[in-house]
Amino acid sequence: MLLRVKRLAHERRRGRDVLAPLAVALAAIFTFSGLMLTGGAGKPGEAMVLVFPPGWNDQRVVAAVLARDLTLMDLGTRPSLALVMPDDATALQRARDTGAWLVLNAAAARVCGFSV
Repeated sequence: MLLRVKRLAHERRRGRDVLAPLAVALAAIFTFSGLMLTGGAGKPGEAMVLVFPPGWNDQRVVAAVLARDLTLMDLGTRPSLALVMPDDATALQRARDTGAWLVLNAAAARVCGFSV
């Protein structure tokens, strides 16, 4: 009986030993994915996607984009997505000032369903 309890305790520890490397691997995947979708956003001539809070409707998104003097190209299938075209080097900062949660690059635009 004691041997069986020790064996079960050993198996539990071995299962926990797998969790830490798995968590690190998942964190690395999410970080890499995030860098791939946000890196290079704001380059003049390359579209970028602005992701607004979920409660925003089309009118609020359009008003925020136009208030920051950005070129609006399209609205997404979800009301909180907008495709904009940066026209100069300050466009990225202006895009961040709109209230968008995320500013994604052109590769993300294709993932979000925009035809760029």
